[in-house]
Amino acid sequence: LLIQMDGFKNNNEIFVILATNRIDLLDKALLRPGRIDKKIFIDNPDKDTRREILNINLMNKPIDINIKLDYLVDLTSGFSCAQIENLINEAMLYVLYQNRELITIEDIDIIYNKILTGYQDKKVLYSDKMIERIIIHEIGHATSGLFCKHNSEFSKIRINLNSPKSPG
Repeated sequence: LLIQMDGFKNNNEIFVILATNRIDLLDKALLRPGRIDKKIFIDNPDKDTRREILNINLMNKPIDINIKLDYLVDLTSGFSCAQIENLINEAMLYVLYQNRELITIEDIDIIYNKILTGYQDKKVLYSDKMIERIIIHEIGHATSGLFCKHNSEFSKIRINLNSPKSPG
């Protein structure tokens, strides 16, 4: 790429557009002035954009009337567009796999949890003492978050004993 870019010196009509989510891994020579020196950061969608993305992805999907769009908008905070789409599609597949017709909030929560913590083939068995420690640890996060000035809101504390690396 660098060798090919050296041939652009006499031509002002060529624009090279690149996209990456890991700019830190790019060769520093690419980022020198005169090469790729303009960076435009595109963040994950805001609340209004997530609402629109959800509206598009929920279109023509059979969802339970108890699922509130506001809940889904808040639930997907920090998600990329692709993650939001994946959440809805995986929930639909989960429902179809169980020979049901409607996506429920429980289905969304199960898939959301799996997206955050990963899929686990086998049950991870924790002792009662370890489960108690996990619960206390997660309550500690929530409690300290309540006293932080700029803490984002949370709606639930989740314990996922099927996750090998992050059960809380």
